[in-house]
Amino acid sequence: MKAYHYIRQFAFVEQLYYFQSLVKLAQNYKKTPILFDRNSLLLDLTDRKIKTFVFGFSKHKIHIIVDPVEGLREMILFALTTLNHVIEKPRRVDFIDQRDVVIRFAENILHAKSVNEIEQHIAESILEFERQLESEKKASKSKLNFNFASIASKFRIKSNEKDESPKEFDYETPEETSEVTATVVEDTNRKDKTETEQEKPEEKNPKEYIQRSVTAIGKLIKSKKKAVSPEMLIDAYQAALLGQKQEALDILERFGYDNLSKKDQKIMLLLYKDTDQAKKALKLSPEFAEEIVTDFVSKGKLEDLRDLEDLNNPVINYELAYLDGKWESVLELRKYVKMTNRRRGQLVSAHLNMGRIEEAKKLAEEDSELNKKIKDYVVERYRMLENYI
Repeated sequence: MKAYHYIRQFAFVEQLYYFQSLVKLAQNYKKTPILFDRNSLLLDLTDRKIKTFVFGFSKHKIHIIVDPVEGLREMILFALTTLNHVIEKPRRVDFIDQRDVVIRFAENILHAKSVNEIEQHIAESILEFERQLESEKKASKSKLNFNFASIASKFRIKSNEKDESPKEFDYETPEETSEVTATVVEDTNRKDKTETEQEKPEEKNPKEYIQRSVTAIGKLIKSKKKAVSPEMLIDAYQAALLGQKQEALDILERFGYDNLSKKDQKIMLLLYKDTDQAKKALKLSPEFAEEIVTDFVSKGKLEDLRDLEDLNNPVINYELAYLDGKWESVLELRKYVKMTNRRRGQLVSAHLNMGRIEEAKKLAEEDSELNKKIKDYVVERYRMLENYI
């Protein structure tokens, strides 16, 4: 069992299956009322369900009656964002996964009027993902179907004899592309030369010629950079969806990060994050630091960023500078980080600690909380001056 906030570590697709379990609790609310609160819910990772403890007393009710639609909506948005309390519509920067598909799903949940409507949006999102996975699988299969007749025609293979194609081809040792190309071109040039000089062309065994050409094609394919198709990663996708994240990572690592598509590279980085291997993710993609920081913030583990200090990543350095009260470094590194409400508050604190009240006010703009923070700082400062005098 894991605490409910652990759901923030899962990929969006995996979260959807847990949301289905939340819907069941909401649908059963009249029969068994529960408290929709992150501290009352637990994740059962074995069967991918959300569970809760229910206590009942005949004369003393301890649960709080809430609208199950509102409770369900708040728990879903809590899982998708870094917010501890969802009071108003979250902004894009509040989301852990800021892809359009996640934002669109959240919009649908916000506008849903009933538990059944929320259930429908969840089911549609799962179906959309499964369709996408299936279409990618079919597309990759079509790419892998080689048309040998077409290949033979490209090499001008002509034969009037009927013979069985060889059952096995020689794919033993890959050679350089240039060498293979030279072999094919040499045959073509020889043919052109004989036609020009009106010499009798050399008789060739069609079976042997086809076999040699197909062997050349095989070597050409091997000499190129290995392309990883979605079909080849089906096992990794399935392992990730079942929560077997390290197994999924092992499969992706065998193919190599550089051989993956941009989409699959992102999946690999997210799996590193979810399995507490942030350093590996940042070594492969330093730009992934924002995702790592967001994850550490949601878990309340910012101090653990010190384990990544040796990477000299500007985003990590900014967070560590703030933790250590190095205000000048915080202001110097601000240009390397994405601006969020949390960081705006950090920069206001940095300016105040350096006595730059006007700069802090400009940064706070119309944010009531930040302006209150500045006002409290000024009042406290005057109080200290009065005591000193």
